[in-house]
Amino acid sequence: VYAPDAEHVWLPGVISEASADGRQVTVRLESVVGPQDAQVLDTIPSERELKAFAGSQRSLDLKDPSVLKALDIKHTSVDGGGDAKSGSPSLPLQNTSDSGTGFEDMILIDHLHEASILYNLRRRFFRKLPYTYTGKICIAVNPYQWLDLYSPQLMARFSDGHREHKPPHVYAVSMEAFFNMRQRQENQSILVSGESGAGKTETTKIVMSHLATLAANSNSKVIQQIIQANPLLESFGNAKTVRNDNSSRFGKFTELQFTLEGQLIGARSRTYLLEKSRVTTQADGERNFHIFYQLLSQRSQFPELGLEMVQTFKYVSTQAPNGDEEGELSRTREALELVGIAEPLQKEIFQVLAAVLHLGETAFSARNGDVDASQLVDLTHFSVACRLLGVEVAALERAVCNRNVFVGREVILKPMTRDQAADCRDALAKSLYSKLFLWLVEQINDTIGVQTKGGGSFIGILDIFGFEHFETNSFEQFCINYANEKLQQKFVQDVLKTVQIEYEEENISWSHITFADNQDVLNLIEGRMGVISFLNEESLLATGTDASFASKLGAVMESNPLLETPRLNKCAFSIYHYAGKVTYDASGFLDKHRDAILPDIKQCMSKSTLKILSKMFTDDVNASGGASTRGKPRNSKKGGPHAQPRRTTVGTQFKESLSQLMEKISLTEVHYVRCLKPNGLKSANCFSHGEIVNQLRCAGVIEAIRVSRSAYPSRMPHLECVKKFRVLLSSSLPPQQNHSALNNADAEQIKSQCEQLMTKLLPERNVQDYQVGLTRVYFREGVLEELETKRGWALRKYAIVLQKNVRCLLVRRRFLRQKRQVVVIQKYWRRYVQRKQFLKLRQGVTRLQAQVRGQAARKMYRVLKFDYCIIRFQAYCRMHRDRQLYLKQQAAVRRLQGFWRFSLLRLVFLRKMEKEKAYKALGSKVAQLQMKLDRKQVG
Repeated sequence: VYAPDAEHVWLPGVISEASADGRQVTVRLESVVGPQDAQVLDTIPSERELKAFAGSQRSLDLKDPSVLKALDIKHTSVDGGGDAKSGSPSLPLQNTSDSGTGFEDMILIDHLHEASILYNLRRRFFRKLPYTYTGKICIAVNPYQWLDLYSPQLMARFSDGHREHKPPHVYAVSMEAFFNMRQRQENQSILVSGESGAGKTETTKIVMSHLATLAANSNSKVIQQIIQANPLLESFGNAKTVRNDNSSRFGKFTELQFTLEGQLIGARSRTYLLEKSRVTTQADGERNFHIFYQLLSQRSQFPELGLEMVQTFKYVSTQAPNGDEEGELSRTREALELVGIAEPLQKEIFQVLAAVLHLGETAFSARNGDVDASQLVDLTHFSVACRLLGVEVAALERAVCNRNVFVGREVILKPMTRDQAADCRDALAKSLYSKLFLWLVEQINDTIGVQTKGGGSFIGILDIFGFEHFETNSFEQFCINYANEKLQQKFVQDVLKTVQIEYEEENISWSHITFADNQDVLNLIEGRMGVISFLNEESLLATGTDASFASKLGAVMESNPLLETPRLNKCAFSIYHYAGKVTYDASGFLDKHRDAILPDIKQCMSKSTLKILSKMFTDDVNASGGASTRGKPRNSKKGGPHAQPRRTTVGTQFKESLSQLMEKISLTEVHYVRCLKPNGLKSANCFSHGEIVNQLRCAGVIEAIRVSRSAYPSRMPHLECVKKFRVLLSSSLPPQQNHSALNNADAEQIKSQCEQLMTKLLPERNVQDYQVGLTRVYFREGVLEELETKRGWALRKYAIVLQKNVRCLLVRRRFLRQKRQVVVIQKYWRRYVQRKQFLKLRQGVTRLQAQVRGQAARKMYRVLKFDYCIIRFQAYCRMHRDRQLYLKQQAAVRRLQGFWRFSLLRLVFLRKMEKEKAYKALGSKVAQLQMKLDRKQVG
């Protein structure tokens, strides 16, 4: 049996003594640690403690409320001991029929309960077998070490489309999704979920790598780009947290795009809710995004960035880089080059990153003793940041330290306090990084994505942040847990809720299973009077504060059992999520929900000399309804002439994005991979019972196993079933009933035929192995596969007969075709012989005719040749005579033309001479008159 334990949840043991009424039992605890693991596990305190329990006695009162709560007989005593009908309490039984490596598929566990599932996962974890099936769902326990389970040989083994006779592996999920997509031409989705640190990101990369291998004959460069895009986004979107050294701080849905033939041709990613606040602040023991440390480790390569030691910059805390940061930057740059981001754009990216770090070093003080105004303490880092961002120092300083306030139609420049200026600086840094991240995602999509026009399918892989519960939980954790609530609802609908509703509608008899439905939690968050609605309402109020938001939320939701507000903290509220109670600190909720930076800062950044920044902020300014609000008074009345467009808040955007994501996923066939985190120590030799059980309970894995075990995973419409399997017993069905007749048959008639068919085809099967519903036939695990096997053998037998007849038909057709061909060949041969003789005779006659015509032609030639010579001689004589006459006439004409031109020129010359004489005479006369005049004047 298994005995409940407050710390380790369940401990194995043997009942050594029991009271007559069965209420008091004494359990002798057994060793949890196997002899082959003892030496390794002795180094783990929790495992040493478990080992120490061996041989000890523990008395239990089965009527004690704490024991009853642990046993939870209403839900866990299913095939696990006790009488579920009567409700008599008993301890869950151990399984003795499994192998040393545990059950590969947990629906096959003899005694199914929480304890058996826990110890089955534990046994496989310590045997380095991280994967376990629960029907179609794959459970992946993070081994915290790289195992030899991902070789090309193993990839090739999972490439035939069948998961039977293969060990559990996440490759089976990707293989099934790929072959379903290719054979049915249906879009697929693989949802990888789990807590932070459960291994979701690595599992996603493993799945994508396997899908790229399955897509044979694809473009190798495209595959390389798709694979390298993952670590590239990790550099910019992942960071170290207290739970995970490589935690994804954003959500991502990647669509791998395939042709109809299954070739991988591209991919597109959509990201969700980058944790921008990490750019400026990190919790103790955590780091900023990886790319900052990669850049700082190679600062000597970029002297123009003005970078210093890591400890110098506040935004990256005081933690030095750990790991191969230098090598990571080289790989990041190679990945950037691979996705089409060349050296010049890479430099601009590094400039923006360095500018963010320099902005963090900017400090403010009161301006001239006025606490309501601020100024920069030192321009050193600020001027470097402005230079790297390609903006003017004075313009950005003015935008950071002041803001425009609209009074009527006038604009007043209002200084900001030191704290307000610091908040404005941090908002700018977060905006720069988030826009850079979104630009990078857009560049990757433009490079490796393709625009499909209905000529292909996709496999979507969702890698989204796991459920988070820290000592201090802010707006980011609220959104992350909201997303996990949506995913949990999808899982419940697909695996639990939808199945049970369908069975009830189809009148299928089965054991109803109770499960936790989180629809009430979602209504609390996203409903008309939910948390997001309150956030939106408070964000619109100029006097809205985080404390007033929490207060109003607590007042309105006072009667809701899923939400409570602590009495000692007026700026906090708690939500009972599916994974447990989480208390959120509402401080900063409104600012993060609004996520707005001042218009003057946007305007300043839109004038940057960096292309990527200019485009980002220009688009943002245009989307806000104008280049700047300076000089444009705000009219608060709806529809006023100067009304500003209402800004969409982060919470609302995230809600809409999640709704679109869920809608898209609902149109695909979904496959689930549940990742579990074995311990909080990140150790490969520690298995925390409490953490595993909590994840199993929260994720609904136990209920999913029960549903898979008691349910009918395969189903088929009546008509399709009759059409498909009547070939096995065609004589038992109505004669001559073809497909057309079946299509026109009555539904009750088809159902009756279906029942007869199943009875005859499965006589040795238990009646519960299949059930005929109102519209479908439901089969337990393996039954449909058995029918398919029988059908395959029957079709193979019929195919042999059909092949024999077809071969006979083909041979006869070939004989008749050859017979016709022989007749045609004979005809053409006779024609060929006769034609050859005819052509030979015609050739002789033609040659004789040619000789006769040749002789006559030669005779004629001689006559014509003599005549031709006489004619040419006569023509030459006439030409010589006419030429001589022409030359004489030409010479006479030239002499006549010369004489005429001479006469004209002589006449012109004589006229000029006469004019010259007249001019000289006139000049002489003028001179004489001048002399006379001069003498008179002298006299």
